[in-house]
Parts: sequence; structure tokens; C-alpha cells
Amino acid sequence: MSSWNQQSRFMALAVCVGALAGCASGAGMPAAVAGGAMMPALEDDAIASVVMTANTGEIEEAQLASTAAAAQSVHALATRIETDHRTSNERALATLGALGSDSDPHPLRTSLVENHAQAMQALSPLRGPSFDRAFVERQIALHRYLLSTIDHTLMPSARTGPVRAQLTADRAAVAAHLEMAETTLRGLGGG
Repeated sequence: MSSWNQQSRFMALAVCVGALAGCASGAGMPAAVAGGAMMPALEDDAIASVVMTANTGEIEEAQLASTAAAAQSVHALATRIETDHRTSNERALATLGALGSDSDPHPLRTSLVENHAQAMQALSPLRGPSFDRAFVERQIALHRYLLSTIDHTLMPSARTGPVRAQLTADRAAVAAHLEMAETTLRGLGGG
């Protein structure tokens, strides 16, 4: 492999790891999410919108994996993530339709969009084994963050049964994705 190619892969991986570290540590997230000061309250329509935003980012990252990943286990992980998050988005869209839409994007939603954009920028130039590892590490960090967000921010704010049911189903899927990603990373020789 050429020195330039190694250097560009290293730089892309460094950017991805930086985005992951920010996601996992709460850096770049609204203060209440990262454990600091208060942020605006989350109403049920905003929760459904946050869920859809997280799902859409997951779907886009999984779609990237379908063309950039080398390992079959990474393809399987991406397929599972895409399928489950599409299903979740369908439920969230129905819930949002019943609640009415939120007109102002919540800071948590905005932060998820920004973090996803950073991750896509870091992952997009990668291919093969370097993509596999970076993608799986991203999924581990992101799913840990999402579990914490569901448990400590979204679920305590949920007021209606449909939103609580959505979050309960999503939490189970996110936990399963995390477990699958951790197993996948071990299979890649990491973790």
C-alpha cells in the first residue's frame, strides 16, 4: 500500500475516532445529554422526531456499509441495523402523525444530525477492512450513547403510551445492535 494511501486512511480513521469519542463521551451533545445543565424539555412529538433522526442516520450509515464493507459479518450487521431502524421509523412516523409534528428542532435532534454528518465524512472515504473496523467501532459507540439517551433522557420525558412503547421497542433493538456490533468487532480481531 502506498504511503499516501496509508496516510489518507489513517487521517480518515482519526477523524472517525474523534467523532466516535465525541459521541461516546457526550462531547458535542446538548449539555443535559452530556450530564450538564438543562436543555429544553422534550415533548412526545419531539421525542418521536429525535427517534426518527437517529434512525435515519443509522440507515444512511448502514447503506454506506453495503458498498464499503468487506467482511460478511459487517454486511450482516449493517443489514440488521438498516432493517430494524426502517421499522422503527415507520412506527415513529405513525406516532408523530398522531401527535402532530414539532415545529422547532430540539437541540438533541440537531446534535444527532451534526454527529452523523461527521461520521459519514469520516467513513465515506474508507473501503474494505479499514471501513469494517471504523464502522463497527462507530456503531458500538453510537449504540452505547443511544441506550443512555433512551434511558436517561427520552424515556423519563415520554408522556404517552405510544411513545413509551416506541422507546421500549427501540431500546431492545439498540441493545441487540450493540451486542451484535461487539461480537462483530471481536470477529474482526478487535475488542
